[in-house]
Amino acid sequence: MSKPTTNEIYEFLNKVSGLVVHFSGCPKGIGRENNLYPDDLNKIINDHVHGGLSCSLIIPGDNFSADKVTNEAIGAIGVIVGFDEDGLVAVSPSDCGSYAGDDDVRQAFEKDIKIEDLRSSLTERQNYNEWIIKQNKILGIFVFDINNISVIANNNIDGAEYSIAVYIKFDDVKNTFKNMEIYTFSNGGIARLDRNTGEFIKITQGDLYR
Repeated sequence: MSKPTTNEIYEFLNKVSGLVVHFSGCPKGIGRENNLYPDDLNKIINDHVHGGLSCSLIIPGDNFSADKVTNEAIGAIGVIVGFDEDGLVAVSPSDCGSYAGDDDVRQAFEKDIKIEDLRSSLTERQNYNEWIIKQNKILGIFVFDINNISVIANNNIDGAEYSIAVYIKFDDVKNTFKNMEIYTFSNGGIARLDRNTGEFIKITQGDLYR
């Protein structure tokens, strides 16, 4: 299959200040068990997910809100996925048509990918786009809005477990992922949390994809 080189992919991502993120709440690639927050993200972080992982390319200005009909992402919090050219399986402005096999491993039909396909995943998206990634490494946690984080989680109501949308505090995110760097978008770029000061500090885009 013909694909852009790793350097070409990183150059494109850095040019648009893009991040490739698997969001909590997206079941594709997670499997049937422990597929709700925070277990779904921890499964990825701990390398317990195999096969392709459904991700979205997001850029500054994108957002997610459970109250909106359309969003540029499928969730409010996720993991930033690092990969190389071999890890890029498929790209689409909408849905790559991936599927789970009998072993529950996410599969996608690989095809030739051009740089223009990466661009069109942004310029032609109607909602969130999809990038299928064979995971290499996790670069950090991404949160759109630290004051508005909704997730799908198990909640006990009158002794019964229900999967419902709940809002969580950013302090809970910091404690849950205490060994991970946390990122957000700020002032048209990417910012990383300084855990000592509690402030987000803008970083150079190339600090992540290089």
